Amino acid sequence: RQHILTIRASSASGPARVIVRIMVNDVNEYPPQFASNTYQVVIPEDAFPGTTVTVLSATDMDQSTVNTAVRCDILSGNDDQWFRLSSISSTSCAVVTTSLVDREKADVVRLNISATNYASAIPLVSYATVSVVIADVNDNSPQFDTTSYS
Repeated sequence: RQHILTIRASSASGPARVIVRIMVNDVNEYPPQFASNTYQVVIPEDAFPGTTVTVLSATDMDQSTVNTAVRCDILSGNDDQWFRLSSISSTSCAVVTTSLVDREKADVVRLNISATNYASAIPLVSYATVSVVIADVNDNSPQFDTTSYS
């Protein structure tokens, strides 16, 4: 942001005028903020790899475009590597499946996600939790306990 001042003075030797330009640089004072701290979504366990689970947005109140661009990361909860983040814009990302999920292995996956701005000096960060509820589908054939019954 720029401010321009015009200073005029006069003396016995005559008038004088000076233009002063003041440049104000944005300081990274605000962390990015998710729309919510917690999200809950439901997906079927037969959702194809590449399915978008949800979209997260994180906004930053700083004025500079450098300080408002946000990077999202999965910090924990993705033990089976069923999910990844895909950048959509400088302030949003999508949680996407990387493989088939398995309700018999986990009925809920809690992903802890961070949003970090790209400030060069001191990046700021915020956090959100995405609870992915995995809905059961009939994907297992019935099994007999023994091969022969009398």
